Amino acid sequence: MADTVSVRGTAATPGGDAKPEDFSAGQLRPDAVFRGPIEVSRDQVRVPSRYRVHLLPDAKPTERGIVYRRGEDRFLLAWSRVEHAIAAEVGEPEGVRTIVFDLALEVSGAECVVCRLDAEPGDEAIAVARAIQLGIGRERCSASLRALAAEGLPTRCYTDLETLSEANLETLRFRL
Repeated sequence: MADTVSVRGTAATPGGDAKPEDFSAGQLRPDAVFRGPIEVSRDQVRVPSRYRVHLLPDAKPTERGIVYRRGEDRFLLAWSRVEHAIAAEVGEPEGVRTIVFDLALEVSGAECVVCRLDAEPGDEAIAVARAIQLGIGRERCSASLRALAAEGLPTRCYTDLETLSEANLETLRFRL
């Protein structure tokens, strides 16, 4: 059995230092990741239901957490809610690639709830990795995320999101 979630509109920016007050339109709202149904678009990916992914559209790391959008509303996922963070490169070596960040909020037995954002490989991904590491602490980051923050390349690579999700589920189950 699988959940269907959207994979569009999840880009992070290299700045990463913007404060929620810096946004010109709308008000920042407390995190509402688990309220309401997940929006489904025409671009979908099937992921194992044991690994529930909530996408963070237009995500930007800040000092307080990750600010993201749903429609015109802005929300904050506070760093204190993140139990562990994993980064990996997803895509074909000779094709389109992205760096995917999964922020684990809850791990219970064989099930896991994560929030996902992505960034372009290079400076943008490095800035996001460094902000996450600073926000939650080095000890709660995967070796791949730490390598990305320090050296610019994650140590984990996958061809698709489903394979990434399965691998991340196993990593989190045995880590926490």
